[in-house]
Amino acid sequence: MLIYRFRLYGSAFFELIKLLVFVIIITFEFSKSDKLSRYLMIPYILWVVFAGILSYTIWILNM
Repeated sequence: MLIYRFRLYGSAFFELIKLLVFVIIITFEFSKSDKLSRYLMIPYILWVVFAGILSYTIWILNM
């Protein structure tokens, strides 16, 4: 990924934050039509949070 190749770790972290916001919005929109889809999105939200923690840690350690 070019973000990591050019050492733009902060940019990568903020991209993940934007992704997390959109995933949460989509989860709420899905839950209006089907409750099961809300529960199926929970592992994806947890995965994006985990990726955000890793990205933040890499950013801080490489400052």
